[in-house]
Amino acid sequence: MTFWKSFGIFNEGSVTEAIRELTRVQDRREVSFAAALALIYYHERCRHIDQEAIDTFVLQMDEREEMASDRDMMCAATFLWHTQQLKRAGQIVQKLIDNNSNNATQAQCVKGWIYLSSAKEELQMKSL
Repeated sequence: MTFWKSFGIFNEGSVTEAIRELTRVQDRREVSFAAALALIYYHERCRHIDQEAIDTFVLQMDEREEMASDRDMMCAATFLWHTQQLKRAGQIVQKLIDNNSNNATQAQCVKGWIYLSSAKEELQMKSL
């Protein structure tokens, strides 16, 4: 819940407050990967970019993705979809589907939304 609260705070324009809120839960297993993605996104949009923080999260991304639970991966894919990072969101969702996860139905739903959000008409048609 704190993850999405920070996203709401970010969308209201309080980037620093969103970073502060998300930093509190960044090490929780259920949102570790999604939080790292979000923190990179937030830091890149700060008035004063903290490149050291971004570099730290980028270095941890592979490890966090490898350790991520299905729930964490779904949260990450949904975040990426909301931030229009459709290609990466699609990759994560496809990984969940390929692994026959418990969230395959949920992943299919997000995949449909990703396709529908695409600028390519053939992907929009696939969403149906």
